[in-house]
Amino acid sequence: MSENKSAVVLSFLVGGIIGAGLALLYAPAPGVETRRRLKEGIDAAKTGLDEGVGKVKALAVEKTEDVKAAYASGKEAFLKGRDRLLKEV
Repeated sequence: MSENKSAVVLSFLVGGIIGAGLALLYAPAPGVETRRRLKEGIDAAKTGLDEGVGKVKALAVEKTEDVKAAYASGKEAFLKGRDRLLKEV
């Protein structure tokens, strides 16, 4: 569920950045002003992308830990069951 939220947030950020860039390109303004606005937009996009990547990395670490814990729990249950069956045989 949180993976979907991260994807939606990232898609929203990318769409907003693209829209802002297109708006700047089509807005009537002097070249210097347009370049300044584009630079600001690119800087904002980079910041947003860095934040999104950070969130995805954190989510990946969290999910990796969840999988490791589930694996350890499953392994422990398997070994207990195996030992119980071996004692019965």
